[in-house]
Amino acid sequence: MRSDLAPPTKRTHTAYMVAHREDAVRRALAGAPVSIRRLAQEAGVSEGLLRHIRDGTRSASPATVTALAEALERLSEGHAAAAGLLRNSLQRGRDA
Repeated sequence: MRSDLAPPTKRTHTAYMVAHREDAVRRALAGAPVSIRRLAQEAGVSEGLLRHIRDGTRSASPATVTALAEALERLSEGHAAAAGLLRNSLQRGRDA
């Protein structure tokens, strides 16, 4: 059987879900209504961590994603869509 036709494995599905979450976090950071510094303070995470996540050198844990979504919701009702994007990225991972 050709490997390119094999069904996705749990590992490849997990890698896809993490990549989706990372993309969602980067898009939310880019569209945040405040600076990364202010968002980090509101979320209770380090500014350096958010910069690493933005730059793709670190991954965001589900706890960090949740903290960012909650911070975005608190900071701006108008940015609820960005928070929803983050929450959806977590939900897709749970469905796996």
